[in-house]
Amino acid sequence: MDRAGAIEIAKQLRAIGNNINQMARATNTAELNPNLAANLTAELQKTQKELNQLWKNLT
Repeated sequence: MDRAGAIEIAKQLRAIGNNINQMARATNTAELNPNLAANLTAELQKTQKELNQLWKNLT
């Protein structure tokens, strides 16, 4: 992968990570069914970990 491609991927990963953080905050502050909120939070944390691993692979 060339430098420009890596920079673009990094930019997109940051944007996705920011969106996930916003969704996590919304999930934690919304009045949701506790089971639904727990499931959503778990999925968001899983996705965040996967994005972190992708980021590490790029650096």
